[in-house]
Amino acid sequence: MRYLMDRFPRSEPLFRRLWNTYDHVNYSVSSWKNNSSNTGSATIDPYRTFYIPPEKITYHSGKEFDFISDTSRVVDGDWDKESILFSSMLIHNSFKSHYEDGLDWEETDYYKKKLRAVQEGQYARSRTPTGLKRRFQRLDELYSTIEQYGYQTQEQLLSNQNDPMGITSTRSLTTFPTDSILRHEITVDIGRTGSFYLNEGRHRLSIAKILDLDLIPVRIAVRHAEWQDLRNQIAASLEDELRTKSPAKAGGVIGDPLKEKISNVPDGFSHPDIAILFHRRNISLPGETGL
Repeated sequence: MRYLMDRFPRSEPLFRRLWNTYDHVNYSVSSWKNNSSNTGSATIDPYRTFYIPPEKITYHSGKEFDFISDTSRVVDGDWDKESILFSSMLIHNSFKSHYEDGLDWEETDYYKKKLRAVQEGQYARSRTPTGLKRRFQRLDELYSTIEQYGYQTQEQLLSNQNDPMGITSTRSLTTFPTDSILRHEITVDIGRTGSFYLNEGRHRLSIAKILDLDLIPVRIAVRHAEWQDLRNQIAASLEDELRTKSPAKAGGVIGDPLKEKISNVPDGFSHPDIAILFHRRNISLPGETGL
């Protein structure tokens, strides 16, 4: 399909409608299927967006998981110990060379790598050098848009019709809920200790880091089994309290063993994937004055 869009640019809106339709169906079915195997008190909402500082995402989980078809999965193993330092990645360093040092795209290692892939017929996103050049021009437009207007959510881009990358600029062949478009937000996985690992969105994360943005919207695809187990323990504890207390008085009694585990989590109770367990039940976090 990328080849057809490069060859017939005027038909790109139609091709993107086809692709958006497939993406929407794949996301909806996959997240439902993956969620159906999750047990425990800490439910997983695939349509939830969290705001976190870009600097909290320091690692890339590699090509371990698909950002759409693996959404809502809970996975054990050492995948979070085999991650890649984002600051060492070729793409991020090439973005810094271009935007901070003024190097032309054609001179960056990232562009050269993609051009070789195009010439060898191995780059699915662009099948021709012209298509590749157009794609990098759109990256410059994306950078300028974020620099000028701030970081917008996918829903905002859809509403404003000003997505330079064309991800949200066209609708699908069928009508679908607008919250489905969040599948294209920067996507992260969460490791066993609560650390964030980039899954999808390298371009936007690089730009956010270069522009030193305070917060960016992200969604969660995969959670480590140990992390989800901690969330289940917290949720179960809160549910126990709610059986005898009102939400205003619940949340204050978290057992010491569980408190110790939470103390080892980045941001502790304020970690967004833990805080949501309290807020979803209208319970204040320890230290909060109320919701």
